[in-house]
Amino acid sequence: MVDSISFLENRFATEMEELLESLSQRVIQTQSNGDAVLFLLNSFSKLRNKIVSMTDRHIKLTVKDRAVVLMGEKPSTEAYVLEPNQSNPLLPRVTRVV
Repeated sequence: MVDSISFLENRFATEMEELLESLSQRVIQTQSNGDAVLFLLNSFSKLRNKIVSMTDRHIKLTVKDRAVVLMGEKPSTEAYVLEPNQSNPLLPRVTRVV
């Protein structure tokens, strides 16, 4: 499951507490089922700190010199670059930055 939190923030701008409660319930349900949910949100999101606090992992994506760089912030990891995969365009290669 992938959710764009930016869309939800805009759609439910006047109901932020209800939105957080709904997201919290989704996290609890997916964790208890052993499933995964991916929340996408901007770094300037008003809900960022609250959402990060309710998740097990937090990965930051940035663009540097036209490359997509990802780093784990919760837990902390090294930096990786997402690269196109010729054999499967839907699944990018992940290469550690040294």
